[in-house]
Amino acid sequence: MAARGSLIIGLDERLADLEALYQDLHEHPELSFQEQRTAALMAERLAAAGFEVTSGVGETGVVGVLRNGDGPGVLLRADMDALPVTEEVDVPFASKVRATYNGQEVGVMHACGHDIHMSTFIGTARALGKMKDKWHGTIIFIGQPAEETVGGARALLKDGLYTRWPKPNYVLGLHDDAEIATGQIGVTEGYCYANVDSVDVTVKGMGGHGAYPHKTKDPVVLSAEIINGWQTIASRETNPHDDVVVTVGSIHGGTKHNIISDEVKMQLTVRTYKKEVRDAVLALRRAAAVAEVAGERRVAARPQLAAEDVLLAHRASFSMILFSREASAAITSKRCGRFSMPAAERHRRSPILSYNTFMVRPHEFRSRLQHLDCVASTS
Repeated sequence: MAARGSLIIGLDERLADLEALYQDLHEHPELSFQEQRTAALMAERLAAAGFEVTSGVGETGVVGVLRNGDGPGVLLRADMDALPVTEEVDVPFASKVRATYNGQEVGVMHACGHDIHMSTFIGTARALGKMKDKWHGTIIFIGQPAEETVGGARALLKDGLYTRWPKPNYVLGLHDDAEIATGQIGVTEGYCYANVDSVDVTVKGMGGHGAYPHKTKDPVVLSAEIINGWQTIASRETNPHDDVVVTVGSIHGGTKHNIISDEVKMQLTVRTYKKEVRDAVLALRRAAAVAEVAGERRVAARPQLAAEDVLLAHRASFSMILFSREASAAITSKRCGRFSMPAAERHRRSPILSYNTFMVRPHEFRSRLQHLDCVASTS
């Protein structure tokens, strides 16, 4: 219909500028809560589109509001931070940025597509600013900091996101998805993103020379047994119909080939959907580690450790995102009706065990949340 036609007219001209913005953002990524340059770009572009802009929300976040008479409030979110990843893609706008992360020098890259999100975000803001005769209500655009480290969403809420600015009726988030064909938009019904628990584990031992392991308490060997034990949580301790992932993403111990270290440090991520499964898995994770330490699988004559020699610290957690059938149906009908999007451009997206930090309190927005996943061509 006319609304969608208005969006498409002049699209080629707008795309050139948005592609330049995307390449600029990709070439100059910034880590979580360090998005100073990125936030300034978002604020400048939102202001140019006619939005009332506030910067420094939740440390480095940006809020833009566009009022257009009576009507519902709709919030759109774009995350702004990049990841501590060294880019290896050979393109003219590849990131060469280096930064310090957890005490180490790292490369920085928009490896999760937040540069695409922000470019789409600004393109949408401009289009809505030029189409005010086609809609009524209030649009709130959020440049979200620190999505990758969870803290940005909480910082926005703590800074009064839903008290200092209009509280929306609907909250929309977008994430690129390499598994969906270019030009399609994916809509999830039910579970969309998973519960995520990040756990730091320290296994303490008694080091010594690698030639005399029988005189040591080797935390590396014990850590290996603990890791294998954790894998049975999903395969043997939980219902096969319940999604569970326990992944050890980092393990460090020792400094030299022939030295048995005093301790090993591990970093885990635990992914689930249901609360009862989450609680059970986290309890089993602790029990499995203690069982290994207590020697339930002990090697004869191996010096044993005490249960207190395994320390587990719950570093961070974020709850799953769930969308009702009514919410999915409502947004699908509006997008595919009023804006005349053909059914071929829609994609029914399956739930995934990734996470996405979103600045909502579910009890306040029940049945009014929606997360879209789509692919934007950037080649």
